[in-house]
Amino acid sequence: MTSRLAWVSMAILALAGAAGASVQKGDTELEFLGGWLSQSGSSEGSDFDAWFASGAFNYFVSDNLSLGV
Repeated sequence: MTSRLAWVSMAILALAGAAGASVQKGDTELEFLGGWLSQSGSSEGSDFDAWFASGAFNYFVSDNLSLGV
């Protein structure tokens, strides 16, 4: 499972580099981020495992400035 996830991650990163378009005034951007966090508490005996997700929507008010939520 982890090797498959590593291969999928590498493929996504390879394809992301090919999408190199410049932004202009009036363009929008939609971002998503997610992952898994695992922390081992070996000295205390408790572990911490969690999923996390994040998203954003941005609007470019000029060629160099974006406002987002």
